[in-house]
Amino acid sequence: MNLHVIINPRSKLARNEQALAIIKGKFGAFLHGITETTCAQDAVEVARYAARNDSDTLVVAGGDGTINAVLHGLAATGVALGVIPGGTANDLASLYELPSDVGAACDVILRRRLRAIDLIGVNGSYFVTGGGLGLPTKVAAHANAIKSRGGLGAMLHGMLGSRLYVMSAICALLRHSYENTPLAIRWDRGSRTADCLSFTVNNQPFLGRHFFMSPQAANNDGLFDVCLIENSQSRVQIAAALTRALRGSHITLPSVTSWRAQELVVRAEKPLPFFADGEQLQTADVFTIKIFPQSLNLIVPAENTRPEIRASRERNNHALYS
Repeated sequence: MNLHVIINPRSKLARNEQALAIIKGKFGAFLHGITETTCAQDAVEVARYAARNDSDTLVVAGGDGTINAVLHGLAATGVALGVIPGGTANDLASLYELPSDVGAACDVILRRRLRAIDLIGVNGSYFVTGGGLGLPTKVAAHANAIKSRGGLGAMLHGMLGSRLYVMSAICALLRHSYENTPLAIRWDRGSRTADCLSFTVNNQPFLGRHFFMSPQAANNDGLFDVCLIENSQSRVQIAAALTRALRGSHITLPSVTSWRAQELVVRAEKPLPFFADGEQLQTADVFTIKIFPQSLNLIVPAENTRPEIRASRERNNHALYS
């Protein structure tokens, strides 16, 4: 096994000398390098370099955004992705119950049990958990702005953890951050127009750890799950939809439409930001979205891992929903 590790410099792991020592000690002679990235393109280049130079495993020490940054270098290369969770939501790691303890996460990577999972492409960029337009973009942007601040922002981030996204959704609601967003959507089996509150394209059931936008989504079925919530312009109805999204029961509301597809095109009246894997990915007025089946080899804790069971347990048992 030839390992290369990428660390997000904003991650708590980057400032943890003990964690770095554990990583070096666990991987030992298998470790061919540790790179602290300076930007997303830096991560892409490191991933490409690893693929070209016979590294069979790239390890990301960080969150979903750092994972997103390496996808362009890893997609369809056969190089395995290992994850040491160090982000806020850690959606991909949470789905597979990847341990947050650094030593235990290294042990999982060393066992190298692989699961081939799908990637989703949007205008030439990849993402692995979920993404979309509208209110979720503002929620992600608000949460990321808080995380990037010192002082009170850092304290809130430390106290709330992944619940920071729930707080950001409440803030967006109170600020009336849900203006009209007309979309024209065309996919392989139909088309429609809608004034969108939230439009998400999902590769797994939950986003931001707590919002079960597509409860039945799976990341190895060759399809992505779409969830469209129309804009009622009623704060009460929007609050009800967001609250029900915490359990995935929003999909039965009249304002919600969900379906599965392999490809779709979304047209907006003006350029809009598209978020994916918790980060703003791009801004455009046309989005071509495609599925790339089994394009990423992810290292998981066990060969018979069933992430749908984990997702169901999170939805039903999490203290936030009780």
